[in-house]
Amino acid sequence: MEPTPAAATWSSKTYSIPGGIEFFATDSGPPPNSNDYTTIILIHGAGFNGYSFQKLHSLAHTFNLRTVAFNRRDYSGSTPYTPEELSSMENGDKAFIDRLGMHLHEFLKCFVEEEEIPRISLDKRMDNGKHRIGKVDAKLEGGLVLVGWSLGAQTLLSMLSDFQGDLALVGPSPDGILLEEYVKDVVFYDPPYTAFGYSLPPDYDTSGKKYYLPWLDPENTTLDAAMTAYVSWTGSYFDHHFESESSNNGGQVQIDSQSKSTEKMTTWTEEDLKAGSELAVMIREAGMTAPPIQRILANLGQQVLFNDGPESVTESPVRRFAHAALTYISASRTIWISAWANFEMKRRYKAYLAMNKDRTPAKPIRFVDIQGANHFVSIWVLPSFLPAPSSLRARYFLRMLV
Repeated sequence: MEPTPAAATWSSKTYSIPGGIEFFATDSGPPPNSNDYTTIILIHGAGFNGYSFQKLHSLAHTFNLRTVAFNRRDYSGSTPYTPEELSSMENGDKAFIDRLGMHLHEFLKCFVEEEEIPRISLDKRMDNGKHRIGKVDAKLEGGLVLVGWSLGAQTLLSMLSDFQGDLALVGPSPDGILLEEYVKDVVFYDPPYTAFGYSLPPDYDTSGKKYYLPWLDPENTTLDAAMTAYVSWTGSYFDHHFESESSNNGGQVQIDSQSKSTEKMTTWTEEDLKAGSELAVMIREAGMTAPPIQRILANLGQQVLFNDGPESVTESPVRRFAHAALTYISASRTIWISAWANFEMKRRYKAYLAMNKDRTPAKPIRFVDIQGANHFVSIWVLPSFLPAPSSLRARYFLRMLV
C-alpha cells in the first residue's frame, strides 16, 4: 500500500552567511519525532528557482526525509550579484567559482547549525572516542544529500573543488560544525554539458538549425516568448540513441537536437511560470556558460571527478568530501544539452577506469539512468514509465536519492 503524502505544508526562511550574503530557502521541516532523518538540499538550475521542487516538501516526511530548496545567488530572495562579481564572472576569474563554492559551504554550515541537523550515523565508527570519516554508505541515516539539478551542478562542483580563500570557511565553525560529518552523497541530477565545461558535439553549428536552443530561436522576439519556449523545451520528451561500445560504430550517440518541443510538455500553469522561472537572472549569469568560465570548470571537473591535475591540486581540499558517495542521474528523454553531457561523462569515466585499472577510482561514480523520463524527471511531468499520480513520481524521485 502506497503511503499517503502529508498536507502540502512547508516554511520559508532567509539564511545569512559571512560577507552579508543571504540565501532564501523553502523547507519541509524535520519529520515529526525523528532524530535520524536525512536532509536533501536541492540546488536549482538556470532560469528556474527553488519553486521547481516545492511539491516534494509534502512527501518528504513519509520517508524520514527533510527537503530544502534554496535559491542561488541573484534569484528571488537571495542576494544579487554585485557589478564586480558579474564582471568577474564574464572575465572568467577563478575567484568567482571559488566564491560559489565557499558560499554554498557556508550556507550548509549555517543551515546545519541553526536547524540542528543530525549527523551521519557514525556511532559505530569511532577512533579514540572521535568520529572516523571513512567510506560512507549513502543509505546511512542522518546527514545531508546534496543535489545539483541541471546547471545547479556547477555550484556543487565548485564546492567540491580546490577553492582557495579564508581557511576558516572550509574548517569547523566556532561551534564545531564540520561538514565532513554531514555530507554523505553528492548528486549531479541531469546536468548539461556546460556544468563540467565539456566541448560541444563535433558537428555542432551556430545556426541553431541542427542544435536547437530557445534563446537562439528568431521566433522568440520577447523575453516572455523566450521563457515560454525555454520551459516548453526543457519540459518536453526527446528520443536519443546510445550505442554500446561493442557496436560497429564503437559507441556513438544520436541526439535529437533539432526539435523545439514534443506533444508531452510540462504541466506548468501561467502562475507556476511566473513563480518558478527567472529568465532575466539566467541572462545575467550567462557568463557561466561562456568560454572563460567553461575552461575553469573543465579543469575542476577533471580534478574533482578523476583526481587529474597538478600535484599541488591533488593534495588540496579537493579531497575534502572524499568519503561521500557520488551519484550521476540522467534522464533518457531529456534535452540534448544534458544527453550530450551524459554521453561525455560516461565516456570519460570509462577512459579513466581503463587507464587506472590497477587502482580504485579516486571517487567512484554511481550512474543511474531513468528510462522514459525528461529533464524535469519526477518533479513536475509524469514520466511515461510511471503511470501514477503526481505524488508517486515525486516519491520515486526521493527514493532515487537515498
